[in-house]
Amino acid sequence: MGYSFSLMNDYHLRQYHTEYESTRRFMSFLDNAINLANFHVPVSIVDLGCGAGANTARLARKFTDSQVCGIDLDAELINFALKMKNERGAPNLDFQVGDLLECELSDYEGVTAIQTISWVPAKDMYLPFERVLKKQPKWFAFSSLGFDGKAQARIEVEDFSDNESWSTPYNVLSNVVLREKARLFGYEEVVISPYHPTEPILKAAEGMGSHTRVLDSGQLVLFSGPLYLPWYFYFFKRRENA
Repeated sequence: MGYSFSLMNDYHLRQYHTEYESTRRFMSFLDNAINLANFHVPVSIVDLGCGAGANTARLARKFTDSQVCGIDLDAELINFALKMKNERGAPNLDFQVGDLLECELSDYEGVTAIQTISWVPAKDMYLPFERVLKKQPKWFAFSSLGFDGKAQARIEVEDFSDNESWSTPYNVLSNVVLREKARLFGYEEVVISPYHPTEPILKAAEGMGSHTRVLDSGQLVLFSGPLYLPWYFYFFKRRENA
């Protein structure tokens, strides 16, 4: 994503020690979506863009009868994830170095991508979504920045608040376009759900960093630095006759 592991080391360690509300809510969403789709517990799951593996490890603990594999392009993060796995023990968990745009997915029944799709630096912001569906997994569940209308946003953020500046995309995908592309690949929407936090997050950084603000209605909304983050949870399944 344009920043070094040393810069984000504390962030990844915190993810192992603290389960954020967004993660808890996504796991609950995933449970409900699998039930709505009338699926059984998946035999195998691959988590794309897994970073240092904290949320992938939670998937393995949640689906103890499933084989779970995390894939990330950053070998340093994968080595860290394997170290944490060996320390904590997880017989149904593995990690591999790989490019989510190129990796083979035929061995996996379900695919997840938690806070990944909006940050892939591809010329076509829908390319990661298309590449997954082209591999024809049974289902694809992910979280992303989205808009429920016929508009999208390509945003490039540069954070220079620390000694090491970094830049990364914060792309907002159109849910209308996602539904259309899903149909082209033989998939259908099971559920697309907006995510709004219920627990406040204090601003703790001069640059980018998630925090909440309160609307006049009392609803909490998520920001990172100057950006409003319109989070959505998605679950698409392959049509039986596709």
